[in-house]
Amino acid sequence: MGIKTFLSRINTLIDGKESETAYVDLGARYTKVIVKEHDKIKHFLLGESTADRAKDILKTLKDNNLSAADVRLAVKGPETIIRYIPFPKMDKANIKQSLGFELNKHIPFPAESVYFDSCVLDEEYSKTDFLVLLAAVKMDAVNPIIEACAAEKINLSQITLAPLSLINLFMASTPCENNCALLDIGYSSTTLSIFRKSIPCLSRDIKTSGKAIIKKIAGVKNCEVARAEAIFIKNEEPDLLEISEDIFLGVCEEIRSSFDYFEMNTGEQVHNISLTGGFSYLQGADKAMAASLGLEITPWKPLEKLNFRPPNKITVSEDMFASALGLIV
Repeated sequence: MGIKTFLSRINTLIDGKESETAYVDLGARYTKVIVKEHDKIKHFLLGESTADRAKDILKTLKDNNLSAADVRLAVKGPETIIRYIPFPKMDKANIKQSLGFELNKHIPFPAESVYFDSCVLDEEYSKTDFLVLLAAVKMDAVNPIIEACAAEKINLSQITLAPLSLINLFMASTPCENNCALLDIGYSSTTLSIFRKSIPCLSRDIKTSGKAIIKKIAGVKNCEVARAEAIFIKNEEPDLLEISEDIFLGVCEEIRSSFDYFEMNTGEQVHNISLTGGFSYLQGADKAMAASLGLEITPWKPLEKLNFRPPNKITVSEDMFASALGLIV
């Protein structure tokens, strides 16, 4: 499909001799890293994130002796955007250039302020059009990372978007014969992707996320946010679902709106949802959402396919590493 190669930037320092590759997902709350050495997964690493993404990645790499590794990075946030565009059929080699001429029609950022890439998802979308994926990130969001890595002689060989990385992993690991969706509940945002007969056709961010769950727990339990997060991670108190159920149901309303839009434009329905992300594993949340939407919701556990398991200190949510894993496939 070519999705995973979006926004590749090859540093001139790369000589192809590195034995280690670090696949880094720069999340809002945690920096997640999967380290692969000679085609074998060696480590799962987790560190806290700050507002300074460049500093976060340098610290994570240095603290874990990965400064000489080939680094492949996934980013997410309001500075990024994904669009699915019906585009006139032409020589595929010319599509990116043609999109560049009309970029302002498709994204809310000035064209000159972004890096962008594209790929054809469906060559038979219609008699006259391809379905093209357009992805963009604001330069000022990633340039500090690129410059910081170059200054420290770190080989940053690829930058992509975390939702695209997750889509790659889902497509590689999950048969999807009917229309289906993938819901990733993260710390700062929730991402919904809809697949029409295994081809992604809609992606959107839902603002309600794990941060709202933690804030709600802190209010009900009358405790600090750090304590609320520890309570959620431990996931043993019986009232957690009751406390956060209205938040999950609010997400369901956003999902229902997206499904209605999909049905209006295609005349088809979405039949099931795969659920992932660090805040998706709260016991009973999948059943509450399934009841609200009237759809089958299945926890998606891509790491179960690996023989290597994360160490005990981070097994609280193995799903947190899904985007980093998607950089590998």
